[in-house]
Amino acid sequence: MPDTANLSEYLDSKQKVLKTLLRKSYILEERRALYGMDTPPHVIIELEELQEKIKELEEEIAGLKGRIPDADKPKVGRNIRQSDKRKLRVFLCHASQDKPVVRELYQRLLAEGWIDPWLDEEKILPGQDWNLEIETAVEAADAVIVCVSSVSVAKEGYVQKELRRVLEIATEKLEGAVFVLPVRLDDCVVPRQLRDRQFLDYFPDSKRDTALEKLKAALKLRKDALGI
Repeated sequence: MPDTANLSEYLDSKQKVLKTLLRKSYILEERRALYGMDTPPHVIIELEELQEKIKELEEEIAGLKGRIPDADKPKVGRNIRQSDKRKLRVFLCHASQDKPVVRELYQRLLAEGWIDPWLDEEKILPGQDWNLEIETAVEAADAVIVCVSSVSVAKEGYVQKELRRVLEIATEKLEGAVFVLPVRLDDCVVPRQLRDRQFLDYFPDSKRDTALEKLKAALKLRKDALGI
């Protein structure tokens, strides 16, 4: 069983996701009220699915609180100092076709000891809601490495959805904070949404070691800014 500190962090991440889902639900409710009888079917379906997720998440949160002593009390004093010692949570956003090189990057970041990289195949357990777990991870991340390649730039699908969510969260961070780090895996065109950020080239193979050092330096800035 995870210790209380880890359970508390997990609870915090779930509560953040719940807040996001409630906000989305409110927006969809407004749309349904606006359209009335003419509400598009996809809006109704999305709202119903969202409400079901909210119900499940609320039940999970209630269960977690039951396992954590004083879960509803403010975290002060010693608890804050303990949480300060946690690792930097780094989400790896990528296309499935780029998995081999991203998997290698994950292992190298993990080996640093002070970084807790998040990769779907390593973190999502059998039976878990894939979409919800990814959104939870993005919400809880201290930094997001957006891996782009000729494949991912041209691909329509989940990587674009992840990127939109990442940038949405980034707007809530302090101005100038190192949160989104674009990393090119090959000589591709950087997506328009990321062109205002300095990107890093993680290619060719002969230059990966140097690129990794630069990436770690950027993550260290984020770690220091958060005081962890």
